[in-house]
Amino acid sequence: MAQHDYVIANASGATVRADINNMALAISSNNSGSSEPGTTYAYEWWIDTGNNLLKLRNSANNAWITMPFSITANNTVDVNGGTIDGAVIGGSSAAAGTFTTLTASGTLGVSGLLTANANITLAGTTPTLTIGDGGAEDTKIVFDGNAQDYYIGLDDSADDLVIGRGSAVGTTPNIEINSSNDIHFSSADSDVKFYFGSAGGAFGSNSSHNVRASGNDFMFNSVANYIYEVGGAEKMRIDSSGNVGIGTDSPTKKLHVVETSGYPIARFQEDGASLYSKLDVENANSTAAVVVMGTGGGSVGNSAWANNAVFGTISNANVVLLQNDTERMRIDTSGNVGIGTTDTTVAKTHIVESESRDCLRLTNTRNPSSSAPYVATFGFNYQPNNGTSTFLACQDDLDGSPTNRLVILSNGGIANYQSNDSNLSDARLKTDIQDAPNALDIINNLKVRTFKYHDQTDEKIHTGLIAQETETVDLSLVNQDGWADKAPDGEEPYKSIYNTDLMFKMLKAMQEQQEQIEALKAEVDKLKG
Repeated sequence: MAQHDYVIANASGATVRADINNMALAISSNNSGSSEPGTTYAYEWWIDTGNNLLKLRNSANNAWITMPFSITANNTVDVNGGTIDGAVIGGSSAAAGTFTTLTASGTLGVSGLLTANANITLAGTTPTLTIGDGGAEDTKIVFDGNAQDYYIGLDDSADDLVIGRGSAVGTTPNIEINSSNDIHFSSADSDVKFYFGSAGGAFGSNSSHNVRASGNDFMFNSVANYIYEVGGAEKMRIDSSGNVGIGTDSPTKKLHVVETSGYPIARFQEDGASLYSKLDVENANSTAAVVVMGTGGGSVGNSAWANNAVFGTISNANVVLLQNDTERMRIDTSGNVGIGTTDTTVAKTHIVESESRDCLRLTNTRNPSSSAPYVATFGFNYQPNNGTSTFLACQDDLDGSPTNRLVILSNGGIANYQSNDSNLSDARLKTDIQDAPNALDIINNLKVRTFKYHDQTDEKIHTGLIAQETETVDLSLVNQDGWADKAPDGEEPYKSIYNTDLMFKMLKAMQEQQEQIEALKAEVDKLKG
């Protein structure tokens, strides 16, 4: 077993000869080894000794193609998950070979007539029989009976799966399934029935128990109760009065549910006296929760609920949502929300996530051409625009003592670990890279001002540039697309400064100044002689 990178490096004669011998050994052994060659080429052979497979590198040199030839047994073709594709498999005589068994997880394609004088068995855990080639055709399986033929087929013109009488798809259909998953039962008679009776009995022998469609009506018919059983035990019934009972064989209301296992029970009742419909979840003592839909009023009504679906408690209790018998979310009596935690005292909404995924993800799919596609807007309604009020804080709370990692103040200031700041600057993400033009004149002509903001509540003096003055010097430093705050109607959008671009133009100006300094230094040195 040997592999080689097929590159002969310059070296002494003995070393070159050894390298050539190693390359010859790799060629003669088809680059055999338990792992792929370190350097690969298009159409390169490799015997994978770890899996006993013969592989060929594809033309793009980015993947291996496994050959179906065994390297451990004579006269063996091993199709493992691939495809046998050909007009003829086997031969016309025993001398030419006969294909009697196909043991592959791939595809057997038959373009003509496949005839079997015995059984055809599709083995495996997910066997598949495909009839047709995707073209426009009516495909079918015909059951050739003595007095009556039946078929299961695809009516390709209508894209319907049809079960019917005869051998021609589409004629005398009995069951049709269309591409919208609609199921149609049809008959030459206008009254289609599903009969239920003793095994082997004649159709229609007990016409009192059937499911039938007559005209536009679909009906269930019984002479007594409808009883639904699971495991031989009654679970639900509809009695002759139309009452439905679940867990009881004597329902007293239109829907009567009885539970004896200690779980909550439900009763639906409408007496017509209220202006709304409601679902009460009750225990033996009092109503604990209510779902209301209506115009309000009554003992559990409220005018604020008008035309709304309302869920909650009418007693001083928490609302808890369970999944798989485990609490997932709760709303406490103060309206605080906890998700993934029962502690609702730390915030109005407290989310705890212990898995390796986000606690919260917000996605806005709105087209930005129609309006600003904000993912989230956080409002701050106290002492706006100062350097002391925290607007948003990102904290490390691993040891129980929160440590600020990033703080956004109400005036827009950001406090964080500065050494962690970075701007994405990978050359692979950029195009049209050129040396920046001289910027010293631009920097010298910019007017650095001091100012205050109209809405700030402290006396801090700010230093910076004015966008309208800056754009007269260098338009590329000013963002003309508008700030988050909308300007008054009739005025142009608020403008902002590209501070990062400004910083690098200042660096360019410093480089120009350094060149001037070096030139002046050279002149001074020359004058000094």
